[in-house]
Amino acid sequence: MSPTTDGDLEPKYIHLSTTDSIPMEPDRKVTNSMVTWVAGFDTVKEAEIALQDWARRNDYDGIIGISYLVVPNVSGTISSETARGSANEWADVAGTISTTFSYTAYGTAIRWG
Repeated sequence: MSPTTDGDLEPKYIHLSTTDSIPMEPDRKVTNSMVTWVAGFDTVKEAEIALQDWARRNDYDGIIGISYLVVPNVSGTISSETARGSANEWADVAGTISTTFSYTAYGTAIRWG
């Protein structure tokens, strides 16, 4: 599965604004912020690193409030046939199903001045 930060796909974001100060440096203010996310990663760690890399590439100083979403991906082929031809009857089901998971990370990117 290809993450949203690979190839021609751009990471998604929503612009925000705030004038909050930074607790460890009260004389500095947050000058820009946005909610951003990356999706389609095989592990939580890969999603976290991609979010950090996105912030660095786009000149943000940090990401706060990070959340993770586990997305199940079910694939396979199932065929069924009912004994009497009615949709409400029990069916004999044959086939295979596989389930994998991908991870999405969300956070608020901040830039301070």
